[in-house]
Amino acid sequence: MTTGKKVLVWCAAAVSALVIASGAIVLYLCWDEPPPDDSDLQVPLLEIPDEENGLTYFTEAARQAWEPRDGYSEVCAKTGEPQTQQEWYEAMLYGDSGWDDKVADGVLARNAGIFELVEKGLACSQCRFRPWASEGNLWETYLGGERLLGILSVARIYSLRTRYLAKGGQAEQAMAETKALVEFGCRIQNAHGSLVHVLVGTMAKEMGLEQLRKCIPRATLAPEQMRALAEELARYHVDGEAFADSLRLDYQITAKMLEEANRSGLRVHRTGWGSPVHDPPAALYLKVNETKRMYADIIRVQIENLDKPFAHRKPTVLPEDPGKRGTFWMYATPNSLGKAFLSNTDTAAAIENVCKDRADVSATRLLLALRAFATAEERLPEGLDELVPDFLDAVPPDPFDGKPMRYNPEKKVIYTVGEDLTDSGGTTEAEWLDEMRLECEAKGGEWTAEDERIAKESGEMNRWKFPDPSWAIEF
Repeated sequence: MTTGKKVLVWCAAAVSALVIASGAIVLYLCWDEPPPDDSDLQVPLLEIPDEENGLTYFTEAARQAWEPRDGYSEVCAKTGEPQTQQEWYEAMLYGDSGWDDKVADGVLARNAGIFELVEKGLACSQCRFRPWASEGNLWETYLGGERLLGILSVARIYSLRTRYLAKGGQAEQAMAETKALVEFGCRIQNAHGSLVHVLVGTMAKEMGLEQLRKCIPRATLAPEQMRALAEELARYHVDGEAFADSLRLDYQITAKMLEEANRSGLRVHRTGWGSPVHDPPAALYLKVNETKRMYADIIRVQIENLDKPFAHRKPTVLPEDPGKRGTFWMYATPNSLGKAFLSNTDTAAAIENVCKDRADVSATRLLLALRAFATAEERLPEGLDELVPDFLDAVPPDPFDGKPMRYNPEKKVIYTVGEDLTDSGGTTEAEWLDEMRLECEAKGGEWTAEDERIAKESGEMNRWKFPDPSWAIEF
């Protein structure tokens, strides 16, 4: 064989080897594992007649709910004032500076029907999620779409009603309405729906608890009535099994989304050197079964964490986003899209929110028990143990470390150790306002009286930004 032929043979062999190697690499990148066994993460959808399902009435109330919006002047316009109609409404919800009885009358009159619908829903023995639309539209089918967003409108209108009653001197009726709002939010939370249902229900319940706490100092209920209400609130915690179903449903939604992305021939589009670059099909970068298996493992860990204090929960290990290491690693890493997606899942935050929700309910129960004690004994107790058993069956545990909730009689606060698990004695309003002032000044800003007013009105939202999240005792 001549030298030229040998060179040709070697070149052909090298090209063949390169083609085979390239094919092997492509097969390696594209190969996916068998579908995972996710039978434990399937949520059966119960068939409940509409008239027996509380969610039927809640979603209809959400559809009918009306709130002022900019540009509508029939009910809410205030001649000569600079604020928009929506700003007036929000000021009435979250503060006292913009309160107007006529505006409140107009909003409540226009929404009279939703209160009856909510009452019918609360009277139902079951409140269970069901898909609302045909498959194919995940937002409408599994997340509820605009219907679910309307739940927050109902909660805000209920919140306005409780403030209206309290300002009119009807403190006991206001407390009854806040309890209804708390139960309404809890029913949405525990409807075995998606994590979006849980979030919306939690927000609605928070509104009710906030208004209830504002009513406690003005309440004229007898100590035994306060105790009864404190014990009743114990029923309005997040239900562990319902939340577990919400996590399972989140897995099902994610699995459907991944399968749809794979079926639709999703492609990755990047821009390089000033012009669009159309990459190969995403099948090279998205392994559906592997991603589902990894996400299923994450969900199982979070379900296991549900009934544990924050301090004892098992950590979830998320994959690293290959794209953060550079474009080369995005292309070279098998299942790079799946890993990038999973690196941004935040189910751990959902579990943390469960702890916050439980602390919020427990603190409200303790404030009611303290108010009952103060009414009966004409003083505050030296410790929470004095509340048991006459004013509370037991001191509720801190969902962050499992120990009893804390109380600082000097600072007059109920508090939890929070995420850092360090007991610093609670935080007063003056302390966290000072922290916010220092933070503002550190960024070069000027802390004004208006800043302080806004901070005070949004105190509920600021609670979790500081050590030892606390609830003030204002009686």
